[in-house]
Amino acid sequence: MRTSGLGGDSQVHFITEGLVGGVRLGPRRVVPVSLLASEVGDIVHATLDQQLANPVPNEYDGCFVRLLENMPSGGLTDRDAAVLDRIGDHVKPLNTVLKIRLETQSLRRLLARGLVQLASVTASDASHALGWATAWDRPAAEKTLRLFGRQRTGAGEMLAKDPQTMARIIVDQLTQQTVLALLETAFDEEETAFGVPRRRASTPCANAKRP
Repeated sequence: MRTSGLGGDSQVHFITEGLVGGVRLGPRRVVPVSLLASEVGDIVHATLDQQLANPVPNEYDGCFVRLLENMPSGGLTDRDAAVLDRIGDHVKPLNTVLKIRLETQSLRRLLARGLVQLASVTASDASHALGWATAWDRPAAEKTLRLFGRQRTGAGEMLAKDPQTMARIIVDQLTQQTVLALLETAFDEEETAFGVPRRRASTPCANAKRP
């Protein structure tokens, strides 16, 4: 059996290297913002509207964090405990929780221990923005994708001009990574060795243009 950290709830990451920019999904699983908004819409929409009103994008735009109940939190460092206390009992925008760069490491440790849950852009949000899924909050998905698309590439251009364009970029990347994972698995199961690592063998196939 093989597993891959890739699916509708995979976190979307902005690629900062190079002039073109782009996205990559996974392997961390997060809560889609559209799902979070269906549970606590007032907090999510107020935050997204405020962030959209800011002229300069922030790396934590569209990201939220919340405490998971009834999880033991003993043995935390002082810094990790301070971050956990700052989250409190309610959903919080991530930019109000992390005060300094070092606290991103604290957040990772809290996530690894299952003490908190992160919400941010996912492929599920892209599906809602495109109208392919309707179970959750589509306006929240569109606002989040608009925020994400405002990030600047190395050439100084916005990653996407509107939520639907951003959604299609995410869906295309999800498709490519899924194809690559399938090809790597298939090549690895071949009895005859290809003479190159399976990722190198499968990448040209995954990048081939569709007719």
